[in-house]
Amino acid sequence: MTRPSFAWALCAALAACAPSTSLPKFVVLDPIFDSVFVGNQKPLPNVIYFDGEKLQTPPASAVTWQSSDPTVLAVNSPSGQIKGLKRGSASVGATVEGTQGSEIVAVPDTVDITLLVDTLYLLPGDTMTIPTIILHRDNLPVPVVSYDAPGATIFTINGNGRVTATATPGGPEKYRVHADDASDSGAVYVLDPTSVGPAGKAFFTVVGPSVVSAALSHVAAAPVAVNYTRPGGNSGFRMRTASSSSGSRLS
Repeated sequence: MTRPSFAWALCAALAACAPSTSLPKFVVLDPIFDSVFVGNQKPLPNVIYFDGEKLQTPPASAVTWQSSDPTVLAVNSPSGQIKGLKRGSASVGATVEGTQGSEIVAVPDTVDITLLVDTLYLLPGDTMTIPTIILHRDNLPVPVVSYDAPGATIFTINGNGRVTATATPGGPEKYRVHADDASDSGAVYVLDPTSVGPAGKAFFTVVGPSVVSAALSHVAAAPVAVNYTRPGGNSGFRMRTASSSSGSRLS
């Protein structure tokens, strides 16, 4: 089933479930999640309007469009296009007869770097390749990727993003990932083996619970392996840990 037909089916099902007088007006945009690269354009989403009695596709003249952040995403209703302006996310809102619906739009750079694990916790001698996803606009060449860590003393990093911890505990020390003109950074901790203990520990980074204490903290806690059955009947497990001091959890 396509997304437009799914949206119509959903709205029709809602309309059939109760008398029209009990249903509020609503606007549904299709898709409700989308993305557009910086500098690219794409069509405005489709609009479905329920006026309390029937479903309809309103004429373009009946829809007012707006962007929640015009510095990130521009909305041009005469041309029927949205345009990515800078990296971030924003919502596109459509208002019909005073009723609004919206979709969320992610705006990545033409080359976008995502560090799946930006902070590495290693023991002396450990190695790990930084897990990185690099996206680029389809009509651009594949970006040139490189890694560096100027001034690092507790680890080394090679051209493929493989980190090797030295024998000296410490941190955090930064590394950077480059893809053409885009870059992102992470950090490495090298742990003292005596701080881990024979039972082992899980190390992770959390953000403070309030605006006042919104700072990164280095947390250690005992891990627990939780067994479960995966779809299809196969067995699996998940490592879970909690910090009683901060209430933080990591799975």
